[in-house]
Amino acid sequence: MPLPLPQLPAVPANAAEYCASPAEPAFSPPHAPLEGVDAPESPSSPEMTLLTGNLSNLYCIENNFRSLGHFMETLTENFPVGGPDPRSDKHQRIVSGWLCGRTGFHPVHLIEAIYRNRYSVPRYDAVHVDELNETFNGNRDLKTFHWARPGLSAWATQLVGKRCTMEIGKLGQNDPNHPNFRAFLQASVNPRMADKRATITQEDIFEFSMQRSGDILKSRAPL
Repeated sequence: MPLPLPQLPAVPANAAEYCASPAEPAFSPPHAPLEGVDAPESPSSPEMTLLTGNLSNLYCIENNFRSLGHFMETLTENFPVGGPDPRSDKHQRIVSGWLCGRTGFHPVHLIEAIYRNRYSVPRYDAVHVDELNETFNGNRDLKTFHWARPGLSAWATQLVGKRCTMEIGKLGQNDPNHPNFRAFLQASVNPRMADKRATITQEDIFEFSMQRSGDILKSRAPL
């Protein structure tokens, strides 16, 4: 049974407030200003639906950006700390508040909603339907994906893969928190490596515990 989608926060009675004003834009579009946007009047009924309330926002995006993706790219563009930043204070507050989880609808809710949306996965006769075969590809360039769900799945796969690689490398090193647990024990070493490699002792054999060793390894590499 699929999990329910996260609930979107309620919109204000005057949905036009979400549309940036010329006096203090929430973000700076790269070309046309917001003056003269031909958006319909927002209904004053408190029972207006979410889609109706967002219509003004969609008109703003359509008239000032090449696409919804272009709007999101501009909204979330990351500028280096200490360098020039053309964003307004409102723009920074809105983005930082959302990314820091100070809103009811968190970034992870958006990712989940995109992933579960029926438009995020191609049908059998769609263009780029072959991307379904690359859903969990750990090497493909993510920017070459067109469909959202295969791209997100490959992104998650690559994140987990990088983490596993890091943890495997960590398991090959001695643990400073468990000095008696050594990653390598050899039966014998030559005089040149005697100070660098530990040799197994009778005590090591008698005190060996599969459960204790497994717990230590799990704490160092949870994945």
